[in-house]
Amino acid sequence: MDGDNPARVAIDPDGRLDPACHLFADGAAPSLVVRRAGAGAGGNAIPGVEAITLPADEKDRIDPRAIVQALRARGFRRLLIEGGGLTVSRFVDAGIVDRLHVTVAPLLIGSGRPAFTLAPIGTLDEALRPPSRTFRLGDDVLFDLDLGSRGTR
Repeated sequence: MDGDNPARVAIDPDGRLDPACHLFADGAAPSLVVRRAGAGAGGNAIPGVEAITLPADEKDRIDPRAIVQALRARGFRRLLIEGGGLTVSRFVDAGIVDRLHVTVAPLLIGSGRPAFTLAPIGTLDEALRPPSRTFRLGDDVLFDLDLGSRGTR
């Protein structure tokens, strides 16, 4: 289906993104950047990019619910969150993710950051167990998790 490119929203709490970053420079779609209040002292304004400044908690993190609320206030209704384990975990833990796609590859890489860092649970009965579907992607497997049904914790 033809249509406009979706807007791009970068979560850059500390204002470290380079204004020349291709994400902002190609002009293919409206772009926004979310930062925490007080980040990027001296203002890291990026030409043509709307900056959304939100308060941070005591750990200098922005509440994912505040990000969603700020984007809804600008007319956004559907969001695709693409990020690392910490970013995705914060949105899942906040209970604001309807669908989660997790791809697992048969690759053992050793230590590193965990894929998810969610709030601790006391027993497996408290674990998230959403309805899911699986899809083969060559040797990889995609899990399509329906968190919106809240057949979870």
